[in-house]
Amino acid sequence: MHFPWTKPPPSPPVSVPMGVPAALMGGLPWYAAFLALHAVAWFAWKTVGGPFTATKSDTHVAAHFICSMPAFAMLAAVGVYGWFFECTQPGLDHIGGYLWSGETAAFLMTGFQMYEVTCCVLAPKLSGKTGEHLAHHISVLILTPLAAGNEYLYYYSPFFMGVTELSSLPLSLMDFFKAFPHMAKRYPTLSESVRTVFAVLFLLLRVLYWPVVSSQFWMDTIDELNSGRRLGKPLYVMIAYWVGNVLLTALQLFWGSLIVKGIIKKVKGEKEM
Repeated sequence: MHFPWTKPPPSPPVSVPMGVPAALMGGLPWYAAFLALHAVAWFAWKTVGGPFTATKSDTHVAAHFICSMPAFAMLAAVGVYGWFFECTQPGLDHIGGYLWSGETAAFLMTGFQMYEVTCCVLAPKLSGKTGEHLAHHISVLILTPLAAGNEYLYYYSPFFMGVTELSSLPLSLMDFFKAFPHMAKRYPTLSESVRTVFAVLFLLLRVLYWPVVSSQFWMDTIDELNSGRRLGKPLYVMIAYWVGNVLLTALQLFWGSLIVKGIIKKVKGEKEM
């Protein structure tokens, strides 16, 4: 409160977005770290030997497993902290509010997706049967710097870039056993357990919980657009996230349908889940 004869209080400082190029630069240290770890693991297996030396692609797949596990663990840790603790702050702006966990998850995810795209080139089998995994990596790599560069949707970053990666931890192990069937035969109990844990977490987080958070995202962004505020965020960024959310949600539901089909097969006593 101020009187006409007094100086009005200063306006709160306006946060200036860093821009997409700076956001990409923010992911480069993580990209370099993942590449370095990958190179060490790949060189070790090529030099020492072991069960992953049948082809050059196999050693890259094994090295990818070594890198993806800590990446998923870090993303999940940041996401759980952000979504269940930092995002509970009263009055937090869901569109343009700043969150440490949101920015950290965005930088980490940017670097990790750079690494994932690189691995798809080194080991094409990581792209998926129809290239769906590569398409997913490229989509996320486009969206994530847009968020960090425009300080946009940091509120939702911990969930979409972090909490959901809890299901990726067992998935990484599952893909490892799928790539190296002889290891699955050597550790059958572990192989079967990670399949079960993955199915449960994926269905809970990505098939059931994901649409709930997505609906909140749509309500927040449409309300922001209708209000006319938009916080200085470019319209193309909002459109990119609407399109991206539709495509990624469809992909989660598609993968979820495959899991359900696998569960049905397992219940019927068929071999593969």
